[in-house]
Amino acid sequence: MFSFHTDGTRFLKGPRKYVSIRDYFEGHRPWLWFASMGLLGFFSFMPGTLASAVVTLAYGLGLGRVPLSIQLPLWFLTTFLGIRAARVCEERLRTPDPSFIVVDEWSGQWIALMGLPLEWPWLLAAFLIFRFLDVVKPLGLRRLERLPHGFGVMTDDIVAGVVTGLSLHGVRWLLH
Repeated sequence: MFSFHTDGTRFLKGPRKYVSIRDYFEGHRPWLWFASMGLLGFFSFMPGTLASAVVTLAYGLGLGRVPLSIQLPLWFLTTFLGIRAARVCEERLRTPDPSFIVVDEWSGQWIALMGLPLEWPWLLAAFLIFRFLDVVKPLGLRRLERLPHGFGVMTDDIVAGVVTGLSLHGVRWLLH
């Protein structure tokens, strides 16, 4: 569906010819930027995994030190804006869940990490479990993708993040 033009610009293959993805988002570029995490979603190789890795790294290096009383409202704001951005992208491209939308990984990975110890074994476990759930989509997560208007893009990752977080907090409780 996507390919690179010789000047490195990402293009969407149309039925007639290549059309710049920028043309599809004229007047909506802030939503494109937000949905792709600052265009991180346009990396060709595993953009979702890359986005999750960036969130995990950011959490381990500083975001995790922010009090939960601030993180949680920021997470809700990010999720709300992510739903809107995903909806705009889906509507503009007339494609469900385009691969460059990685704000869902941002939101899901962040909720998975929230409240965990800032130690790399915990962060790595959250990253690996979340990515497994996001890729394999067990527990009926795939059905959540069918929700309309950007909710389907975000909801499966949020649920995967909540399951990851609860699982790791349960393991932590058992160990203490």
